[in-house]
Amino acid sequence: MTSKLIKSLLAGLLLTFSLTAIAQSLVGVWEMVETETIGGPDAGVYPVPNYRLLIYTESYFSWIFDQATGPRPMLPPPAETSDAEFGAVARFMNVSGGTYQRVGSTIIYNRLVAVAPNAMAPENQPLVREIRTLTPFRLETQVTNNQGITQILRYRRAE
Repeated sequence: MTSKLIKSLLAGLLLTFSLTAIAQSLVGVWEMVETETIGGPDAGVYPVPNYRLLIYTESYFSWIFDQATGPRPMLPPPAETSDAEFGAVARFMNVSGGTYQRVGSTIIYNRLVAVAPNAMAPENQPLVREIRTLTPFRLETQVTNNQGITQILRYRRAE
């Protein structure tokens, strides 16, 4: 009898936490703190060495991810910088912006602008992520690819 009561309480708590996450707002500035890969050759938890910011308003989003593993080189003045030098520095930047919809625990992104033009192509829309955790100070999203590898992105509220 006691185990049934404990199971019922645990089920109630899980439901409460799920409903709280659904009610919590995404609006604000989020800083990515780590990523986790489940499955595949790169499985593990990785701290984020450079700034990666995700910004939500009521209808729009923008992300700016510096994905370099170390500092990027300083460039000469623009008039003296070659396209190859700009490209070498910019290749680690992942920048997108557009609209989003939240349907339960699913975030559906429509990228209207992006550093990588292919990200805006109709065949790459929408980009879908699942909310794994959402509290006033913590956000985790995830996606699983066709090979069964799950990528989890962990953020803390930055504002």
